[in-house]
Amino acid sequence: MELELHRIDLLQTSAAAPSTLVVLPPGENKTQKIAVGDLSGVVQCFCIKKGEVALTFKTLPSPQKVTAVALGRGQKQRDKIFLAAGNTVRGLTKKGKEFFRFASGLTEAIAHLRVADSHIWAGCSYVHNHFIEGADKGLFMAPDKITATELLPLGPGASQWLPVVACRDCCVRIMGLDGKPLFEVATGSPPTAVRYVADVHGPAAAAAAHSNVRELLYGCQDGRLVQLLVDGSTVRQGFVIPGQSSSGDVRAAVAAIHCGADYSKSGCADIVLGREDGSLEVWDIDRQGQPQLAGASQLSESITSVDGGYITSPVSPDIIVHTFTGKVIAFASHPGALAMAAAAEQRALHAMGSMGRPPPQQDLVAALNARIAKENAELAELRAKVVKERERYAANQTASLGAAQAVVDVRHRLTLQPQDGCFVLYVEAAVSLFALALQSTVPLTLLDLPGNVAILSRSPPDTAAGNATLATYRCQESTNRLSIKFTAREGNPGRVTAYTIPALPPKTCSIIEVQLPPLCMHQMVSSIPGAAADAAAEEQQAAAGAANAPLLRKLAQSRPCSEMVLQGSFSVQDVYSWLRSVLPDVPLHMPSGSSSGSLLFQECQLGSMLGCHYTAGQAAFMCESVTTLAILHDSLLAAATAAKVCVSISFKLHPAALQHCSELLWPQLEAQRAHARCRKLAAALQELQVQEGGDSSFLAPEYRRMLSGKGGTAAQGGDDTAADQQQQQQGSGPRGGSAASSSQADEQLDAAVEAFKQLFRDYSRFASGGQSAGVKQALPGLEKLLRGEDQQGGKGAGLADVFSYMTAVRR
Repeated sequence: MELELHRIDLLQTSAAAPSTLVVLPPGENKTQKIAVGDLSGVVQCFCIKKGEVALTFKTLPSPQKVTAVALGRGQKQRDKIFLAAGNTVRGLTKKGKEFFRFASGLTEAIAHLRVADSHIWAGCSYVHNHFIEGADKGLFMAPDKITATELLPLGPGASQWLPVVACRDCCVRIMGLDGKPLFEVATGSPPTAVRYVADVHGPAAAAAAHSNVRELLYGCQDGRLVQLLVDGSTVRQGFVIPGQSSSGDVRAAVAAIHCGADYSKSGCADIVLGREDGSLEVWDIDRQGQPQLAGASQLSESITSVDGGYITSPVSPDIIVHTFTGKVIAFASHPGALAMAAAAEQRALHAMGSMGRPPPQQDLVAALNARIAKENAELAELRAKVVKERERYAANQTASLGAAQAVVDVRHRLTLQPQDGCFVLYVEAAVSLFALALQSTVPLTLLDLPGNVAILSRSPPDTAAGNATLATYRCQESTNRLSIKFTAREGNPGRVTAYTIPALPPKTCSIIEVQLPPLCMHQMVSSIPGAAADAAAEEQQAAAGAANAPLLRKLAQSRPCSEMVLQGSFSVQDVYSWLRSVLPDVPLHMPSGSSSGSLLFQECQLGSMLGCHYTAGQAAFMCESVTTLAILHDSLLAAATAAKVCVSISFKLHPAALQHCSELLWPQLEAQRAHARCRKLAAALQELQVQEGGDSSFLAPEYRRMLSGKGGTAAQGGDDTAADQQQQQQGSGPRGGSAASSSQADEQLDAAVEAFKQLFRDYSRFASGGQSAGVKQALPGLEKLLRGEDQQGGKGAGLADVFSYMTAVRR
């Protein structure tokens, strides 16, 4: 039976950072309080009394944003509230009295905070510090940005708390008290949330047999949730909640994890996940130890924190959610939980019976009606205040003056979706958005994204001003979240700028900038797909030099790779910084104490692999794609020239490089050509149908199915044509015009043709040391073959014809 979640809005705060909500331990009447911080520097603590929100305390606003809130883990600290604002840690009692203040002296703001007895663990962007009684006892310099932290009880009697640090370098590290990693777990995708679970999930026998095992849950950017089972000597993986649903939909990144109550009444604590797209999921663990989705709900904004407790009723636990815009929302399993609490408190808890029997129906209805009336009165009062403030603001406006500072909190995240071969830029503001203007220095292909409530308007590019892409998204409905999906061609570095305009005055614009490296469509991976590990052979070859490093050797054995070697008088830090400017996801810092390293990437559209091994004075690259090596050559040479470092580059092309790269590119080109043929045929058939007065009975069955948009490959053309007609009737559509679908298909065909032409140019340059005049003269003929022009039957040349043409020109 699916769990029903009933939403109850509790409080509205300012915009919130992640992990800024905690639920305090229960009091005398079993109900619990909530402490929440926000970006205005305010911390509030409240509970529910007689069905209403009762504020326990509220601190004064501070110029320092509250970026983390946590409860103490010590025996006498579990009702103490600790918060981080800037580089200062403060401690508050449950009544709001400050009993502790510690200035850490860190140069970065504290984003992650954990406290246990006299120990404080403070995590910033790249630094994780351990303080004991105010003294700095341990420092860990993370290789990439820290995304989440947690404490794990290990040691004798589980009395020793060890920090867990998750970083964007796709790694979760369990640290020792000396600041050095004890265990490092590769996650495959950047981890976004970590949670320690007191009771191990799984069958009862297995949980009893592993009494010394601690459970750790971590969520990833690709939507997965993974269980880790940790003891003093090993770490092993348990169950996994996949990043795709059973219907094939991609789940959003995990933003928060909570586990502490049995909401589904299954006998074990459920796992509650809050995701960045606003979805809330409750997962139950079956008898086989596998997770099953028990219930879900959807919010219109991203979730930053999730906790749970007896908030609205002492009878059943609630799920408490904190959103980016500052909403504190309770999800109760009983539809009248808030009204029940009000009615129950009128007669005291013993009137409800020993089994938690709800009050009579008439009391429940009366409580609900009273609450509705009070909420309507408060809403009318707030509307009057809003009107008064708007009138005052309009009276104080001066035509010659404008807003000087944006007061709207806006956050964003650019994500590469390898399964779709595209980027998604998520933008979220603390208020409703009016429009978003997009500007890019490199050409972008803007794609549709289901669920967007904005109309796209494209503007002609202004290449003279460096604007290769200009577009505007205008919101038709009230929303504070937009997602922009696009693809970009690799080759040149680019900058994408988004200008967000709020719907409420003053309409001050916030600017978002993201950088696209030259090899932006590559993502870092931890292993070579389909390559078998051979540890003994790797050890034998470990000292064979940079060009024969184990990673590159394994890559060369599994795929037909070409090789490029960069040599010169540069340090390992120099070449590492050059790689960071060319490739995405490269950590900010090198692994500490290392004099060399290896990186592995996969291109998300073609699936080609790129391996790199670097050390002082030499960097070796192996890749299936000749074009990727050409981009690396140009980018690294430009970086070395800018650093005034003399380098030399040598190439070794694989004999089958041209044929293999052509085989990688061909499926995309063939799909786009088939799509174009279907569109042309569908347009001709529609014109013929119109000339015959709408009669299509004389056509072959497959052509009639094409006109009706059904059946076979031709349905692609029929569906697109029907979509174009619908947009023509409406005058505009999500793509910004009636011809957008056709132009987008033309852009994709042009991109596939250009990829083949670029491969031919790059291969010729590497093979002959420079591009010859014969290659330039052969490009028009190659383009005709690729587009299928002047071919008998209209199907175009095959892969063998194209490959023969390129090899004949090379000879």
